Amino acid sequence: MLRTAWAAMLLATVVHLTANAQEDAEAPEKPASQYSGMTDDELVDYFLAPRAGMDSSQRHPRTGLPMNMDALNELFQRHPEWNWDMILTWKVALGMGGNEVKVAWGKPRKINEREEGDVWSYRTKFPPSGHYLEFSPEGQLARIKD
Repeated sequence: MLRTAWAAMLLATVVHLTANAQEDAEAPEKPASQYSGMTDDELVDYFLAPRAGMDSSQRHPRTGLPMNMDALNELFQRHPEWNWDMILTWKVALGMGGNEVKVAWGKPRKINEREEGDVWSYRTKFPPSGHYLEFSPEGQLARIKD
């Protein structure tokens, strides 16, 4: 049942993003979006932050928090080069940047800043385990440890 719900949410997300991308390609140039003044870091934080009045029907499967689908669409428009196949299946891959990882897995539980690259730690409840993501000094995901 849970797997079916996740699959339905993933399909709805892909359809939403694809439809908006097609509309944008066919439509005349639109005025700047409400997110145009935000940096990517701010937009990712906005996507992940629960807000009053948000539709809680679409929750991030890893964090359980409501997702702001309009902010996700804006990221999709800004960054077609991101690894969306992995992001939209809530997975991470080597070479991803920090914002890609945050969109896929949510905010890390802890960040250890090191000269040779940061280490982000994540904990999952089901099954209980820990994941450690090591980033290169350039900010790309370089190693995944369980």
